[in-house]
Amino acid sequence: MSQNTCILEFCNYQSGYLKLYIPADKKSTTRNLMIELDDYLMEDGVPKNLQAIADRIKYEVGDKKIPPITLLLRCEETYKSIFTLPAMGRFSADALFSKEKKAAKVNPNYVITSNCFHHSLGYIYNTYFMPKHVIDAFGNLAKLLGTKIRVVEPLGFHLKKSLNYGGAYAYFYICKKVCTLLLVINKSLVTVYDFPFENERDLVSQFLLVISKHEFELSHKKIQRFHVESDEEITLDLGLADTEEKLIAPDGTPEEKVDKKVLEDEEIDLEIENDEIYGTTFSERHSASPDSLKRRYAKLAEKLLSYDGMRCQITEQAAVFHVNNRVYARLDIKGPRVCLYLAIDANQYRNTRYQCALSKRKGFESTPCLYRISTRFRQDGAYVLIDALSQQHGLVPQLFPRPV
Repeated sequence: MSQNTCILEFCNYQSGYLKLYIPADKKSTTRNLMIELDDYLMEDGVPKNLQAIADRIKYEVGDKKIPPITLLLRCEETYKSIFTLPAMGRFSADALFSKEKKAAKVNPNYVITSNCFHHSLGYIYNTYFMPKHVIDAFGNLAKLLGTKIRVVEPLGFHLKKSLNYGGAYAYFYICKKVCTLLLVINKSLVTVYDFPFENERDLVSQFLLVISKHEFELSHKKIQRFHVESDEEITLDLGLADTEEKLIAPDGTPEEKVDKKVLEDEEIDLEIENDEIYGTTFSERHSASPDSLKRRYAKLAEKLLSYDGMRCQITEQAAVFHVNNRVYARLDIKGPRVCLYLAIDANQYRNTRYQCALSKRKGFESTPCLYRISTRFRQDGAYVLIDALSQQHGLVPQLFPRPV
């Protein structure tokens, strides 16, 4: 994420919301702000009183300067067109698509952006038409905030940049009962869909509909994995593996015995979590979290406290779990995730179902292994890692664990 860019996520499905991320600078800390639009009058899909929104943002961020904005849209008015080409050179395909765009009459009420997916039989060009009146409205909001809009794109485009999974998978980003669904193959974006939903059955139905639409280009590369990033507890039965699950060859051979050629597409680099200034304390982040996230945190804390002599100390940065003066684990909350930091080596879990990151956060040197938890599957994985921690350091389970 660029350090001089403010990320503004806008959704006008359901009651709508604004999510604002302002990076830290030399004078101030990072700020995260969620504005639910239930109490704001909407007109043509945008808040009617932009001045009220601007005043709310200014009040929340104080005198912090807002850098140029990257506007990410989840709008009901956005629609998509598809242009297909047979197998040919990429240069020729791009030239034909460019010619097609010039010949088409683009509605001046929309701003367009595109992505290209190259499959075994040719090319798929998806063009997304974003409502200009929404973009103009946020241009006016940016002026009220003393900044400007630098980039506008569908939220799914931005999400894809942060994903590093190999192979073919589906990614569900869920916030406030709205889902952004991405299909990705070999780190190339196939398509993006935004839709509201009521329950898990709706999510499964929409997923099956999207897959059926793309059966042609996916015929030689089946979607076999999925991942869910959600602000609520979601369990999906799609007949697929989670992206974090250990790789198994088609014949059932476990990962450690699979030929390296089979694993090439699934190779995942070890992610690095860099130090970052936070505008809130751990206690504030915990208090502002939904109940489902608090329950997940409590279960993990209970697991850590089940070892003899383990104590928990709440600091501004995280909940610290230690025996005497030695720190074995930390728990933090960041967005829709509980972050588990452990005193083990993250590299030993590279390219396994327990894919971890290496934390470089200041003060976390004793617990460099970061495992992010946003699903029930990842929560089960956290228990496995905590058991590994106990074995490595000789932690002894209590006969009668105390409650959190």
